[in-house]
Amino acid sequence: MAQWNYPNSTTMLAGADLSAAGSRYKVVAVSANNTVILAASGTVQNLGILERGAVSGGHVHVQTGGAAKGRAGASFAVGVNLMSNASGKLILATATNKVVAIALESAGADEDIVAIQLQVSQILLV
Repeated sequence: MAQWNYPNSTTMLAGADLSAAGSRYKVVAVSANNTVILAASGTVQNLGILERGAVSGGHVHVQTGGAAKGRAGASFAVGVNLMSNASGKLILATATNKVVAIALESAGADEDIVAIQLQVSQILLV
C-alpha cells in the first residue's frame, strides 16, 4: 500500500467513503485492513484528525499530531481532554476512554469546528 508521511501527518487509503464535507475534522482510526475509517468510540486507538477525505479506496490526509481543527459532538470548555464519540466527533473524555486531544477553544454546540492540540498515541503501521 502506498503511504506518504509528512511531519505530523500521513496519507493512507480510505476504508470507507470519507468524501463528505461532514467527515472533515473528525477523529479517524486504522481498520483491520490497514485503511482509514471514522473512529467508532472512545475506546479505539485513534490515528488522528481527517484533514482531506476521499471515497473508499482513495487517498485521505490525516493530521496525527500538533495543533489542529476538530469537529465537536457536543459543547465543552477550553482546556478539557477530548475523546471520540461513535461518529468520530470530539466530546468530553471520560476516565475509561482514550484521550484524542486537548481543547484549545470551547465548543458551544454539536458540529462546531474548534482548535485542538492532538494527543494521539503512537501507532505502529506495518
